Amino acid sequence: MLAPSLCWLLGAVVATVVWLWEPPLPLSVEDWQGAALPQKAVPASARDLVTELQVFMADKEDLHAPEAWFFGNASAPTVPYAFNEAGWLVRAESLSEVSRVAFLGGRPLSGRWAQGGRVVVFADVLRGLLRLDPSTGAVDVLASTRCDGVRLTYPDDLRVLANGDIVFSAATEHTPFVRRAAGAGGAPGRLVVDQDVPVKLALLSGGRGSGALLRLPALRDEGGGPRLGASGLVRYGSCARLLLPGMRFANGIALPPASEDAVEGVPYRRWGSRIAPTRVLVADSLAAAVSSVTVDAEGALAGSDRRWAADLPGLPDNVSPGREGTWLVALPSARTAVIGMLSQSRLLRWVVSRVPWGLLPKVEPFGALAAVRDDGGVAEVWADPHGKVVRMLTSACWVDCDAVNASLRPQGAVEQLCTGAAPGDGLAIVGTLKSTGLMVLKMPAAAPERAAPPLASRSEEL
Repeated sequence: MLAPSLCWLLGAVVATVVWLWEPPLPLSVEDWQGAALPQKAVPASARDLVTELQVFMADKEDLHAPEAWFFGNASAPTVPYAFNEAGWLVRAESLSEVSRVAFLGGRPLSGRWAQGGRVVVFADVLRGLLRLDPSTGAVDVLASTRCDGVRLTYPDDLRVLANGDIVFSAATEHTPFVRRAAGAGGAPGRLVVDQDVPVKLALLSGGRGSGALLRLPALRDEGGGPRLGASGLVRYGSCARLLLPGMRFANGIALPPASEDAVEGVPYRRWGSRIAPTRVLVADSLAAAVSSVTVDAEGALAGSDRRWAADLPGLPDNVSPGREGTWLVALPSARTAVIGMLSQSRLLRWVVSRVPWGLLPKVEPFGALAAVRDDGGVAEVWADPHGKVVRMLTSACWVDCDAVNASLRPQGAVEQLCTGAAPGDGLAIVGTLKSTGLMVLKMPAAAPERAAPPLASRSEEL
């Protein structure tokens, strides 16, 4: 019979092994340990992001760290809006003028106009899912917990469906953001990332897959449309429903454009208590992949492909529709051995977390953008592999210059950018967490020999 002390020792060893063990990433550690990223992961045919990117208003502090751009309401449908690092919602009036719309505090990362362009729904990493009514300045908390009682600690990106429901990502159970000391006159200090982001996220993710894709359903009236409150705003359920759990770091979301809440015209389609089956793309950053998810007519998960786009030359962030048949995937960080091993090993994360930060190897500055075909294959890449101009490229918002130039309505900054564009030309407004300014990548019409084969949108199949 074993002595009690030996039993305790064996029990401690077993408990430690169980605690340290965790399911591996879909990518093995060896997959992350090849040659340096610029020589291996970025294809030789990649276009030079440094020379093709234009930067406007680089001296405007209000345009520091616009993580994700989105377009305006019905009165200004293509005016670009973004949330800056200081917690302001700002808009680019032109290529030389930026204005503040509302101070929201916290750290909003992404947003969308909803209810036909009346309100802005946004994800705040500290407070949850919120809604701003610009006409009154009122901010409402739509959701701060999941229906299983788990607090939303890192809402990241969102989209508003045509029936009023909101699908959004909750990245992880931790947050890498901290607030700096208060500014002059008691103004709130800036909320910033406290350490090197990719390594910090790998440490925080814990390897437990605590990220998730969720849905916040709109309440329904007797006719099946969204139920409105006394103020005329849509009423939502009190908690968010889980769609896809177990993500390493749930990040950007994209829908086929026809599935989103319309800025103009009838704001909601009447599906009764049902919604049209919808395809949702969601980035899982620390799995180095983008998942393709189907939400059925009841708003539940109907299927998922967690490796829809996995051959990416970096860790994916925000995803958005691009030129017809493609999606734009922002890549803020290289796929390095350091990040891969940290994501794989709890023991290594435990050791690294106790080493002075200044002694740790830093992730090299990096920024890239991939155009991904509808089959998940990479069609084209723009790269700044050493982060000379763009550090942490986090999003790209596509603009169709043909549509802009055909409109009789003034388009502000977008109209200026599209002036003189040839038929088929477009551009992407680029978001970042480390740079300042309105960054624009011109995307001329593809030459015949470079054009991707036409692909039917998978949303039509759903």
